[in-house]
Amino acid sequence: MRLALFSAFAAMAAAQSPGNGISKSTYSCDDPITGWKFLMKYFPVATAPDECANNICSCPATSTQPAWQIQQGRVYTKSSAEENPSPGSGFGMHLVNVSAHVQTGGKTTAEVEAIFATKLGDMSAFDSFMDYNIAHYTKDLSGYTKAFDADKVHYFPASFTVNGSTWHSVFVQVPKSNMILELISDQKSPAFLTSRDSSKPLTELEARLTDRAIDQIMTDKANGLYDSSTGSVLSPLVVNRAASADIWDKLKTFYVTGMKTTQTKDVKGTDMSKMCFLWTGAKVDVCFTKRADSATKGDFKVGDFSTMLNKVHATVLKNPDCGNDKWEDNHYAIDNHPGKTTTSADYIIEYIDANPDLFYYCASDSKQIHYVFDPTGWGIQLDLQFTKGPKGCVGSGDDDELQSRPSWRSATWYQPAGGGNPACAIGNCTAP
Repeated sequence: MRLALFSAFAAMAAAQSPGNGISKSTYSCDDPITGWKFLMKYFPVATAPDECANNICSCPATSTQPAWQIQQGRVYTKSSAEENPSPGSGFGMHLVNVSAHVQTGGKTTAEVEAIFATKLGDMSAFDSFMDYNIAHYTKDLSGYTKAFDADKVHYFPASFTVNGSTWHSVFVQVPKSNMILELISDQKSPAFLTSRDSSKPLTELEARLTDRAIDQIMTDKANGLYDSSTGSVLSPLVVNRAASADIWDKLKTFYVTGMKTTQTKDVKGTDMSKMCFLWTGAKVDVCFTKRADSATKGDFKVGDFSTMLNKVHATVLKNPDCGNDKWEDNHYAIDNHPGKTTTSADYIIEYIDANPDLFYYCASDSKQIHYVFDPTGWGIQLDLQFTKGPKGCVGSGDDDELQSRPSWRSATWYQPAGGGNPACAIGNCTAP
């Protein structure tokens, strides 16, 4: 039974882990080690195996930069009942402080984290900045909330309806970060709430999942993936983003026309609109929610966040060979490694070259794309198959070297000589 359960989990995770589908969500963080401790305490996760010793990476001095450090708080979800499952079958949740990178023209990570903390406060009311989250399914929602209650960890509970059935969400902010987790369950009652005034009705939100995600959960349950032995295992379902009205139509063009994803949800409303997209080979939706500016506290709105991020990109990524943009670290990754497909993603390069207003960042070899940024200003790490790079990458175009090494996004390709963290190398930050 244990082997069968592990095999089932491996199948479930095959498109939501390193090398397969949406593999992680990463955040720039001023104090990632505090967030790492929180994640390790309350969730079934393990530390990424390529983490630096004690979560601190040392970057050597160069002719223009004194020695500096990178702080890490990177974990992956344990996607089976095995004691030590492979990170290759788990979804990454990463907090990083690449301290020498810059946010010229915008707010610092610490300033944004303070804004999130002020908006969310004690999590007593819904705020549209909660829409920036990673959504996971769990059978054992009460196990999490009991642990939060015991330690007085603030969280926001809500409900939503799917096909006449009530589901529940719990939102929790990882301390000193802008990472928010949404835990979702189809439990029949809000009995998981132990410290809350039971006479106060739960806030009812819109349906938080696509039909595809619901079908996935039901199939996984039918296959025994959520029997009693799995406990509090998390299954990633959605990478969520808030979005403002001024970029709404641009998002659909970017994802459907440019990235060739499939639209899996399109809800248009007066108070709330939602769009979701699914990358080829993925089992995690990427969803965007639009609400009125009044749905968040304070003067800093969702649109202001996007404007700020894009302003930094416009300043630092004038030269896309420069890897010095600290807000690059707010991104998710789409993976499709060799062995999974030989399909080229060169259509993305063609779309970027045809739309010069898009922001992107070239890999350290200056011939290949590493990130592209959607209209929200959040990035996408492109671990896909390419035979050429964008025109803005030095030495790009059809390239024999790229064509001869289709595994360029393998697990070890991007490690600098002698080990260390690839973010220590910032590429070419002089004029193109």
